[in-house]
Amino acid sequence: AASGPMVDAAVLARAALADRPELEGQVTVATVGEVVRWTLIRKLASFYRAYPRIGLRILADNRISSLAAGDADVSLRMTRPERGELFARKLSTVSFGFFVASSLGLSPTIPWLGLAGSLATIAEARHATRAFRPNVRPPRLLVEDVESLGLAVQSGTGVAILPRAFAARLGGVEEVSPNAVGAEDLGPIPDRELWMVVHRSKQRVPNVRAVMGWLSRVFESE
Repeated sequence: AASGPMVDAAVLARAALADRPELEGQVTVATVGEVVRWTLIRKLASFYRAYPRIGLRILADNRISSLAAGDADVSLRMTRPERGELFARKLSTVSFGFFVASSLGLSPTIPWLGLAGSLATIAEARHATRAFRPNVRPPRLLVEDVESLGLAVQSGTGVAILPRAFAARLGGVEEVSPNAVGAEDLGPIPDRELWMVVHRSKQRVPNVRAVMGWLSRVFESE
C-alpha cells in the first residue's frame, strides 16, 4: 500500500515521456478465446492502419488475468470488477437462447449439450443445468469452449444454450422455446455484459489509451 503511489507516479512519468505523435511499444490484451476469434481478429487491420508502430499481444484464457500484477494492460471480461484500483467501461451486452440445428426434429427427449470445466459455473451453464435436470436427463456432451458447443449444435448433435450473436454467425441453426426441447421454462436466460478493464495507473499511458479507444470503436460497430 505504501509503495502504490510511487508505482503510479512512475507509470505516469513513463507515460509523459512516451507521449509523442508516433505511438509505439507493445500492449497486452487479455480476454476469452471467443472474443478474439469472433471479433478482434477480424478488426486487426483497422488497428494497424491507425497505429502501425504499436504491437498487440493478445492472451486468450477463461481465467481472469491480474492487471495489478502486470499480466495484461487491458482486459475484456464478462463480469464487472468490484475490487481494486480499476477503471471499467461496458462494451456490449450478450443475450442467449436455446438453439438446435434447423435439420434436427424437435422432441422433448432431444439430447442436450453443455459447458464443462472453468465454464461450468457461468450463468448460462447453470441455467442449462437447472432447465435440463442432468440427474434425470444426463447431457450428451460437455465441452470447455463455447465455439465447440456451437459447432456441435450446428452438426445436429443436440440442443444447447448459445449467445444469439454467435448463433446468427453459425448458420443452419434456429432458436427454440425450452418447452419444445423438453427443458423447464425458467424464464429469460440472464444476459451477460462485456467490460473493458484497465488498472488506473495505466489508464493514461498513450499506447494503452489508443488500444482502449480502438476496442471501444470495435464494439460500437458490432
